[in-house]
Amino acid sequence: MTGATIRAVRAVCFILVFCFALCGCEWMAKPPPAPAPSPEDPSESPSPPEEEPEPHIVKIPEGTTLETRFQPPEGFFRVPTEEGSFGEFLRNLPLKPDGDVIYLFDGTIKPDDQFEAVMKMEVGPRDFMRNTNFLLRLRGEYLYQAGRLEDIEFHFLSGFAFPFVRWAEGERISVSGNKVDWSAPAAAPDDSPEALRGYLNTLFIYTNATSIRQDLLQAVRVEMGYVFINGGGAVVADIAEDESGRTALLLVRGGDPEQEGYVVRNPNDRDISPWFIIPENGILRTPEGELSVGDLFLFRK
Repeated sequence: MTGATIRAVRAVCFILVFCFALCGCEWMAKPPPAPAPSPEDPSESPSPPEEEPEPHIVKIPEGTTLETRFQPPEGFFRVPTEEGSFGEFLRNLPLKPDGDVIYLFDGTIKPDDQFEAVMKMEVGPRDFMRNTNFLLRLRGEYLYQAGRLEDIEFHFLSGFAFPFVRWAEGERISVSGNKVDWSAPAAAPDDSPEALRGYLNTLFIYTNATSIRQDLLQAVRVEMGYVFINGGGAVVADIAEDESGRTALLLVRGGDPEQEGYVVRNPNDRDISPWFIIPENGILRTPEGELSVGDLFLFRK
């Protein structure tokens, strides 16, 4: 083989080696393609957006009773109450449509910053319901609906016991100063709801926040149907509790001058109004003044 031929062969080999080296570097520089994610792999699937929890609603405008109009505050649950009890009666108090106003005895409208709902109860021009009279009316109407007519008995300021059964039998009272007896001309026997209203209106003339104490006992705990007599009086119409032992109250009351009953607004926490969560000091701040759970009473009958 001639020298020229040898040099040509070497050149061809050098070119081949150089080309192979270039191809090898390019091949080494490119990583193998990554496998496509499996559509069935949950770890590779996008997470659905988290749904925001719906806000807790306390007031249900369509509700027609105290229980159906107002849910307990978030995390609270209504305490159970016995069938036929005063507490059940209060929870089922009928309410006027949401947004209704309260009319005072003279036809004027009560400011709406003091109440959340108006009770559906008849208040006529001849009614004398004021302050704690409202408590007596609720108790009297409950006992009447429960068929406990013999337990409808309250006391005048003078101490005179005034039972409904004697009124229903037609007996009437005669009042002279502090002296009261059943010597007035009798009426026809009548134990109708209208007769009860007449009995209560007569009772209201001779009672006040002092006389009502004769028909009450001091309470040692908080229960539905217990009453505050300070500040015009109010009734614990509903109770709810949470798992930590906190207690929330719902209050109803009448007022002065004569007016319809209403559910008291909580001016301190509108988000849970009309519920009041009892603070450690036991003082509830209502639009009409402060109420202390240490001043609760319950009816004797």
